[in-house]
Amino acid sequence: MDQSKLIQKIEELSLNALPAMQTQIYDGWVIRFADGYMNRANSIAPIYLSNENVKKKILNCEQLYFARNDTK
Repeated sequence: MDQSKLIQKIEELSLNALPAMQTQIYDGWVIRFADGYMNRANSIAPIYLSNENVKKKILNCEQLYFARNDTK
């Protein structure tokens, strides 16, 4: 297994070790919603290949969190 695949696998295992209330995949990013909890349970992990412009993705992700009021 090459280094990038190993890192991706470790990241996937880490995300599963502290599950979020809800998880959404958005163009290669794992978006985690934790209903107000902080840290890794309420985060974005860019671990898969992506095609969309990163600035646009960040704005879209911010809007998702603001819409849920999960901005803590």
